[in-house]
Amino acid sequence: MRAAPPRFPWSLLAGALLAAACQQEVGPPETQAPTGEAPPPAAGAPAGRPEITVRGESGEANLHVGDSAAILQTRWPKPEPGDRQNLELFTPDGNLYLRNTSPVPADGVVSQRLPLRGSHIEDYSMTGTWRVRVYRNSATVPAAETSFEVKL
Repeated sequence: MRAAPPRFPWSLLAGALLAAACQQEVGPPETQAPTGEAPPPAAGAPAGRPEITVRGESGEANLHVGDSAAILQTRWPKPEPGDRQNLELFTPDGNLYLRNTSPVPADGVVSQRLPLRGSHIEDYSMTGTWRVRVYRNSATVPAAETSFEVKL
């Protein structure tokens, strides 16, 4: 009886072809919020860190899921023409909830409205400590970050 020829490892070939076609570095997924303080700005970044404040629409500091909305406001020192703010908002369990890019106006103040009442935040009682990170232009290191509490 004749021995069967060896089987070709098609799955290994497919994996090698896929890896060669991609030729890109893959890092860990960006689903977890950072812990601790933001690192210092990258070399060459404009002096001064932006300041992030979070308030309710009527100015109150305490946020509840039944409130109309939260206002995330960033004050950028010395903005330059063409500057952009990239904002990332993470839920209390660390998942990315919102990513947004906005132009930075001449006065340096960027506001982002975050609906609470009638949103997934209220529908699913997403209470706890939320985290916000902001980046200037195409920076990969946050210029500033903060956290805020949403309560029942």
